[in-house]
Amino acid sequence: HRHPRVATPSHLLSKQTMLWIISYSDPTLIADYIEILRTMMNESLCTLVVDDEFANRDFIVRLFQTARLDVYGAETGAQGLDIARNLSVLHFALIDHDLPDAVGIDIIRQLRVLHHDAILVMATVHDHREVIDQAFDAGTDIFLVKPHGFMELYRRVLERQPDSANLRRLIIDQYGPRPYR
Repeated sequence: HRHPRVATPSHLLSKQTMLWIISYSDPTLIADYIEILRTMMNESLCTLVVDDEFANRDFIVRLFQTARLDVYGAETGAQGLDIARNLSVLHFALIDHDLPDAVGIDIIRQLRVLHHDAILVMATVHDHREVIDQAFDAGTDIFLVKPHGFMELYRRVLERQPDSANLRRLIIDQYGPRPYR
């Protein structure tokens, strides 16, 4: 006998409960439960955008929200660090180099200590080898030269791999993406 389909919001069920339901369900419902579990496993990533230029920050926040990311925006380095300290996990952060109260490299360095597994992006118009080296030495995963790399970064975030290999040790500039060193 068939079970009636009951719409249960996936955020009300734990992953363990979902696995139990899949194990003991009517086979015709398994595909539905697997899809809910896939959605749960792809929970939105907690993201921080620190840029003092409102237009840049707003664009990036809106862009990443379309990728189903939980996005927090900050205007200064201090605001960004306050947000990061209050997050239990930070998956991804994009930091402008020239902030009114700090240099982005210093913010990257502090974020790396707070959230060592986060993917950290330095975004700047400064395409100088010295700045690139300093950013990677501080813990940057991606060095993005404005304004060229935002759509490439967005594409890579959308197709993120479980190990985030497509988002590590990367420069994205007017020539496209390339590995750092």
